[in-house]
Amino acid sequence: MATDAELDHRVAVLTNWGVWGSFGLCVLASGFAEDDYPLGVSGLALLAAGFIAHVIINRVWRTGFRDGEIATAMIAFGVAVLGFVITWIADPALSRPRVWLGLSGAVLAAGGLFTYLASRFGLRGAFSMFHTGKGA
Repeated sequence: MATDAELDHRVAVLTNWGVWGSFGLCVLASGFAEDDYPLGVSGLALLAAGFIAHVIINRVWRTGFRDGEIATAMIAFGVAVLGFVITWIADPALSRPRVWLGLSGAVLAAGGLFTYLASRFGLRGAFSMFHTGKGA
């Protein structure tokens, strides 16, 4: 049985992503549909704001990312990258704004990965993982 604090944390996380995630994905999809790079980047910025808010929520409740949250993020990133690559291969004439949006999203996800590692292991621990090749 979850405690009240755990339930409050879950509600905060779900509300956070319900707002930032839904608006971010809608604006990003509009950017892709309209070939509008600034609009798409706005959607990516909203998704980044949702991630930053999630990190802040975790700090307030003195907890880390749950295994399910990490798995969901990895699956979502994998599906997004796979979809982008398949689209790029299937349509070599993909417009420049769409290509830049996909690449910008990949860079944002890589930045999110580094932010996750830094928030979980600290900056020194995150760099040590890459330097020594040892995981935690």
